[in-house]
Amino acid sequence: MHVAGRPRPRGPWIWAWAGETGPPVDLYETAEAVVIRVAIPGAEGAALTLTIDEEQVVLRGETPPPGARWGERTVVHWQEIPYGKFERRVPLPTPVQKDAARANFRNGILEISLPKRVTELAIQFKQPPLLLFRRVGVDELEPNVLALNIQPDEGIALRFSAKVPGQLTRIRPVTMDFNYGTSFGVEEPTAYERLLLDAMVGDRTLFARRDEVEQAWAIVMPLLEVWAQTPAEFPNYWAGTWGPPEAKALIEREGRRWRRL
Repeated sequence: MHVAGRPRPRGPWIWAWAGETGPPVDLYETAEAVVIRVAIPGAEGAALTLTIDEEQVVLRGETPPPGARWGERTVVHWQEIPYGKFERRVPLPTPVQKDAARANFRNGILEISLPKRVTELAIQFKQPPLLLFRRVGVDELEPNVLALNIQPDEGIALRFSAKVPGQLTRIRPVTMDFNYGTSFGVEEPTAYERLLLDAMVGDRTLFARRDEVEQAWAIVMPLLEVWAQTPAEFPNYWAGTWGPPEAKALIEREGRRWRRL
C-alpha cells in the first residue's frame, strides 16, 4: 500500500504513534472506581497487553494498518490515523484493587474500570433512647458516626446532628474532618516506603517474628482443612463489589444499613 504524493515508507507501517504519547486517554475518578477510556482505532485485530501496578496502568499493543486488509496495490490519498506498536502509561490518582479490574472494548474504545482501594473503620453509635426534639417535628435523627480513614487519605471524621441556625427547629448531619495530608501539608509515605525504611534502620515494630507466623498458621490450618473437607453454602461476592444481598439483609433486620465508602 502506498500514500499518494508521499515517499514510500520504510517497513510494513505507514507511520506509527507520534512520540511516546500513544493513543488518547480519558481518566475519570468516581466515588467507587477509577475509570480509564482509551481510543484505539483499528484495534479489532490488535494484541493488547494491560499491566497494573501500585502507581500506574501500562497499555501496550499493536494495530495493523489498513494495507494488511486492502492489499499492496491500494493507493491511500490521505491518512492521519496512526497504526503500529504503541505504549501508554497512565498514572493512577489513588490506590486501586488491581485484581478486581474489568476491561471492555467496544467501538474502538477500551474502557478499564479499577475499583478504588479504600480502608475505613466506622463506629456507628446507637440511637438515643429519647428524642428531645420530637415535639417540634423532629421524629428521626441519623446516628452519629466516627470514621477512621486508614487509606488512601488518612484521617478521622466525626459526623453528628446539629441544629440549623434560625427560629425553626431543623436538624441535619454535619461532619468534623481531620485529614493528615491537608492538615500538615506533607504527603504520608506509602506502605512500601515505610517498610523499606524500617528495614534499613532496623526497626522491627511492624514486622512479624518467625515463631509468631508459624504459630498463627498452626492455629489457622486445622480450620482451613476442615472447611476444605466439608464445604458449606456461603454468600460470597466478587472483589471490588459491595457484598452479597445477604449482608444487607443481615443488618436491616435491626434497622441499620451499611456505610458507603
